[in-house]
Amino acid sequence: MDRGNEILCRNNPAVRASNVPMRRGMTACTGLACTGSILLGTLVGMTQPEVPSPYQPDPQPTQQPQPVTSDPTIHDAIGLEIMVYLVGAEQPIKGVLVSTTKDMFSLQIGTLIQEYEISKIDRFDIIPSVDERYRTMRALIANDDIEQLIALWNWVLREGREDLAIPDLRAAAQLAPNDERVADMLRGAEARAKLRESAGKGKHHETPTPSGNLQQTEKPAFPVLSDDQINLIKVYEIDLAANPRIEIEKEVIDRMLSQYENEPGMPTTEEGRDLIRRQPAKQQLDLMFRLKARELYPFVEVRDHPPQILQFRDRVHRTWLVNSCASSSCHGGNAGGRFRLKNDEPNLEATYYSNLVILDRFRLSDGKPLINYEKPAESPLLQLGLDRSKSLRPHPQVPGEAGVGDAWRPLFRNLDDRRLQQAVQWIEGMYKPRPDYGIDYTPPTPSEPPALPGTNPGIR
Repeated sequence: MDRGNEILCRNNPAVRASNVPMRRGMTACTGLACTGSILLGTLVGMTQPEVPSPYQPDPQPTQQPQPVTSDPTIHDAIGLEIMVYLVGAEQPIKGVLVSTTKDMFSLQIGTLIQEYEISKIDRFDIIPSVDERYRTMRALIANDDIEQLIALWNWVLREGREDLAIPDLRAAAQLAPNDERVADMLRGAEARAKLRESAGKGKHHETPTPSGNLQQTEKPAFPVLSDDQINLIKVYEIDLAANPRIEIEKEVIDRMLSQYENEPGMPTTEEGRDLIRRQPAKQQLDLMFRLKARELYPFVEVRDHPPQILQFRDRVHRTWLVNSCASSSCHGGNAGGRFRLKNDEPNLEATYYSNLVILDRFRLSDGKPLINYEKPAESPLLQLGLDRSKSLRPHPQVPGEAGVGDAWRPLFRNLDDRRLQQAVQWIEGMYKPRPDYGIDYTPPTPSEPPALPGTNPGIR
């Protein structure tokens, strides 16, 4: 039963991550001291979720044990923020690992990209994302430990992640309605979130010229998905076996029980309905999928990113999509034609979810999709990044300065290129057959023709 029609690694033992196990076996550099040493000590034991297998409905999904893997090398950290300790250096170097070769690695430090010799590495640590640190810390704090929670919320708000704090603050406000600290923090977080949303939507500013005429001084902002639309994507892409955090209000379950009471397998007694009401949220959502109750999906709150979305964010979006394909001189600007991607604020979930939807929906001039979910390696998205001599769909020439020469450079050396293989893994992990998210989103320029007759809208 499916959601659409139903409901990496070079062997370089000389340079490995620190031997303290954590995310992908690497040491954390959290920079969060406010929640106490016991929390920081536990953060070091964090593991990275695996790319999910296709959804298999199960009334009682269970989490499978994680396989034991060897310590990864520097090549496995491409696209991630790392702390590198070089032999003989007094201070470590912090930056995003852009690329590696047999002997060299490139690190983006601010706006600069610096190259270093792999042989000079003493050790390196992966710095977990804010999402991962917050989830790990939050799981260790009891719901009634307000002091620790406030310290955690203060930190995540300083990181500009109101989206992580607000759901927990709302829950805490219900548990402790008389705690003014929680109420004040919630009001402030919601106000900043609203301000950030308004800034994201942007305004079309105009100023008078010396002649008195108005001229445009700022381009309209790139439209992005709303929080509700992002949450709906999380519902459709969810992997229940990964034990995501889900919230479904009792009223939503009552509505499901009432609207679908005559469906086969639904309980016919109040005792049976009470049993469903008491089930964990992931089992209730599993039932909702089997009932194809799409009208109820917007009322399900999924608080964790699906593993395949994290794979897209960390291995594709941060690594090469924004830096290369979505650069201002390419598909992040007017030179990219009708295929446009958002290239500012790349770490905001509104950015990478919006770009994900653009990639998923885009159709080329011959009607073929940019992503081939059945044969990921043959996806035009990846083939267009290959060296032209090895590509099934060579990238067209890109005129250089003053229209002279060819400014395009390949992203991938061949089909075995590590970044291409990581992109293949992301595509393989996406839910199939592809569901129709049912969201209304239009990029700045038309990127999708009308649906073809007979297109399957999906059932989940």
